[in-house]
Amino acid sequence: MHTVILFAMAFLLLENLIIYLTPGLPHMTDFTREAAIWLFFIHFIGFSIYRTVILFDHLRKKDKVQAFLMETQWKRKVNTQFGLYFEIFHGYLTGLLTHIVLLIPWYFVITTFHFSVLLMPLVCWINLLTAKRFMGKLGGWYYREHWLGHNHEFDFVYLHGPHHDALPSGMIAVAGNGFLEGVARYTFGIPHAFYNPLISFFNSTIDIKNDIDMHQYIPGVFPKLDRDVHDVFQHSLHHLGKLEPYGVGLKLDHPGASEKHRKMAKKMPESLHNSIGFDEKLNGYKWDNAAFRKYIKLYDKYND
Repeated sequence: MHTVILFAMAFLLLENLIIYLTPGLPHMTDFTREAAIWLFFIHFIGFSIYRTVILFDHLRKKDKVQAFLMETQWKRKVNTQFGLYFEIFHGYLTGLLTHIVLLIPWYFVITTFHFSVLLMPLVCWINLLTAKRFMGKLGGWYYREHWLGHNHEFDFVYLHGPHHDALPSGMIAVAGNGFLEGVARYTFGIPHAFYNPLISFFNSTIDIKNDIDMHQYIPGVFPKLDRDVHDVFQHSLHHLGKLEPYGVGLKLDHPGASEKHRKMAKKMPESLHNSIGFDEKLNGYKWDNAAFRKYIKLYDKYND
């Protein structure tokens, strides 16, 4: 647990203490709870629809999906039509169930605690500062968390492993975690659930949308990950037969990066925009490696 999540928990309790001590003020807690529940279901239903669109595009382009996967370590699982359909639907249901479980902490918070309309501007501002602070620590926090997910047997079997049982498609993704791992991370690791519902909705939606899109490693299928993103992002290898990189896998400012990504790097903490640095330092990871070159060739072959 990082100190940031402890601060987010403490600040939520402080807001509820103020609401309790000032019952005469127009906090409008019933309104905020109803609005929070609406935001919660808009978030979940919206992503369920998005995930279903991804499912249908994989089914519509099943021949392309199978051809690509047959040139990867997934060929053992999809060498028949039955195997392909099974893996596609397994990936869809994995993402759906993982999302449901991950949302348990957020649902618990919005149905247990109170939120004040009167305090909302101050609370949201503090929440955004807290989120910015956590973003600066995210690269190192994720490396440690993810390394344990693969090197500690209990963590892999019961927490992170289900994320790797599913094929390398965006529809499996929910913040890069397995079923029980999601509820553990969003309770003890990532502070989103403890923010004001408006900030929780915004942060959770952005994170999960990015995670879905950044896990789409089957080229030419919705949601398509642009070629220039692959040039600076190597998490694909982690789902296609390699353990490393354990970190987020970004290197936004390497010599082959686009100008757009170089500008993005200047606005992000180094531990995130150069998160591959953790692997390079701790594992001797090489950015220019044969597995990555092979994947890029496959991407260019199957992307339309």
